[in-house]
Amino acid sequence: MKHWKSLLRYLDGQLRIALLAAAEARSRQDWSEAERHYEVALARDPMQPAVILQLGHAQRERGRLHAAEATYRRAIATRPGYPQGYLYLGHTLKAQGHSSAAIDAYAQALETNPGFRPARDELIAAGARNRLPETAYGRSAATESLGRISADLDSALAEMRQWLTVSAYPQQAYGAFRKAFPIQPPPGSVAAKTIVIVLDATSAQPSALRRTLASITDQRDHDWVVIVRASQTVRTHSIASMELVDNRVRFVSEAVEEVMSTLSEWDDCGILLTQTGAVLDPETIGWMRYALERSHGLAATCDYDHFQEHWRTGLILMSPVLEGAAEPYDDHPSRPPPGALIVDASLKELLEEALRFSDESEQRRALGRMARQTTTVGRLARLLISLPEATAFSPAAMPATAPDGPPVGEPKSILVVIPTRDQPAVLSKFIESLYAKAAVPTSIRLVVIDNRSQSAEAHKLYARLSRSQAIKVLTADEPFNWSRLNNLATTALQGDILLFANDDIEMLSPEWDRRLREALRPTDVGVVGARLLYANGTLQHGGTILGGYDGRPMHEGVGATANTPGPLGRWIRTRRASSVTGAFLATRREVFEQVGGFTTRLAIAYNDVDFCLKVRSVGLQVCYAADIEATHHESLTRGVNNTPEKIAWDDGELADLYRRWGKDLFQDPTVNPQWSDAPGRPFEGFRDISRTQIQEYLELTSRPNPWHVKPVDTAF
Repeated sequence: MKHWKSLLRYLDGQLRIALLAAAEARSRQDWSEAERHYEVALARDPMQPAVILQLGHAQRERGRLHAAEATYRRAIATRPGYPQGYLYLGHTLKAQGHSSAAIDAYAQALETNPGFRPARDELIAAGARNRLPETAYGRSAATESLGRISADLDSALAEMRQWLTVSAYPQQAYGAFRKAFPIQPPPGSVAAKTIVIVLDATSAQPSALRRTLASITDQRDHDWVVIVRASQTVRTHSIASMELVDNRVRFVSEAVEEVMSTLSEWDDCGILLTQTGAVLDPETIGWMRYALERSHGLAATCDYDHFQEHWRTGLILMSPVLEGAAEPYDDHPSRPPPGALIVDASLKELLEEALRFSDESEQRRALGRMARQTTTVGRLARLLISLPEATAFSPAAMPATAPDGPPVGEPKSILVVIPTRDQPAVLSKFIESLYAKAAVPTSIRLVVIDNRSQSAEAHKLYARLSRSQAIKVLTADEPFNWSRLNNLATTALQGDILLFANDDIEMLSPEWDRRLREALRPTDVGVVGARLLYANGTLQHGGTILGGYDGRPMHEGVGATANTPGPLGRWIRTRRASSVTGAFLATRREVFEQVGGFTTRLAIAYNDVDFCLKVRSVGLQVCYAADIEATHHESLTRGVNNTPEKIAWDDGELADLYRRWGKDLFQDPTVNPQWSDAPGRPFEGFRDISRTQIQEYLELTSRPNPWHVKPVDTAF
């Protein structure tokens, strides 16, 4: 286009008129008229190869292949070395059945310009790879090209990582993020299913109801109905005139039976429950229908945020609630209620029971709880609902789990396994804290693994420890292999629960052993990890996430102050996790034996992640128990891979981990993909995601068990 504009600028008037007329005819696909005008233009100036080429195109479109062939040869003669001329000559010869001549023309195009890809592709398609220029496509050229491509890819990946790092919006700039990335419509079309929105306005102000109804009527998707459950006061207010203005709005009495009777008019529908006073994004109905249709279950929730409102400037958005996969702890008061929940019409009876709660947020919480007992609840990673700022959720710690009743029989024994080398001071402190903080110290047994200690102080401590019948010291005079040492130690003493711990731990939580037994009491829990702090009181481990920056597993919350709750309080509450650190990792003995213990091929790194994935592969869960807290006296800089050898070793074990688990190594159901994944700092900001990522996360979170994984290589 730029070429033509430049050409027209310098042509005489009649020639310019002819070319414009030809272009107009070409846009109408009037090829006869286009051919005539191009011939007029060439009569004025016969030395324009681009115009000659356009004449050939018009002739070819008319089926005048012989004339087009002659015209393309004329273009080549006018500009020797014109690859486009040879290309279209080849097309015309091929259309006439002259395959050999067409190959000659394509080869000639590549001789004039070896980088001319259309001609290269034609030769490859014709099976004439032998006609590719050796200098451009031979072995040496291919090797050189691959080297350049590899270097370019490395550079592009580095640039992409930098872009992702700086392009994510920090939490303080959430409002700017929402302005920069408005919600786009859902992809494709889905089955027609009316969405029935149920609003409980029995305790709402008319102004709040008006706000919500206005946002519903502004939906881009028009296939919806609203049932407003309202008091007599609201039904006689001006807001009730909405029913007269729009026949999709229905006002009913406070009686749950009337709500259900009205709802029965729609057999095949989706039922959406949200908060009166909420503002729905214009794409909410479409996306929620999409979530219901594309998830594996019969229910789904979406993300939401909060707002302040001004009549002129509109909404100021803040405090997003970006949820992970549904889990058993969703109903605890330390968790926010769903901002919106959609269920299939087949779950109407659950809605009837939920509506008997007086508070709208409790209605959604109850409906979600009952839905999870019947089906799966997918998470739609779209910020579709905005609630008033006054309803913003404040994260709170989940209190220690209380026993269900008096203990029956003896408490389960705990075998603590501690590999160590020349750390008598920290090891002694750890053992003292284990017993001092325990609810039942007599139920705790220890296996200390002396891995080539040299100091006299260490051996004195081992001798003293060995005098206790509850403590066994094993000598392992062999190269350090964390997995092998721990596997060997489990047979030294009996214990119903196995706790693998570093020697530089110091227990902080009173009755940590009771808390651990409670965390492992559910039969579907296979691993429990703890909340670990550095000696300076900052967070060292708030769970381990998968698929972080560069796809590497990483600890959550590293360096955060002890009172930082994390997103939705995830660092201070008990929850499902994808993995936990081996610095404090507990499991039941039968689970440990079922999965074959730790993988000895992973001698130093990622053996804890691998173990958690093995436990998840047999259908069990990993639990991060925030009420079990300990100090990990690890240096703030210890374990950093700061030499080429350390990096190479770490990458080698990570490659083995990837070989075994494949894409499951990058999927974390607990992490909403809209969080940024900056290096070492997950949850520090927000990013927009593609429709593919939205669908993948919806599918992942709506599985019957989103945490279940399957190894792709069981060779080691």
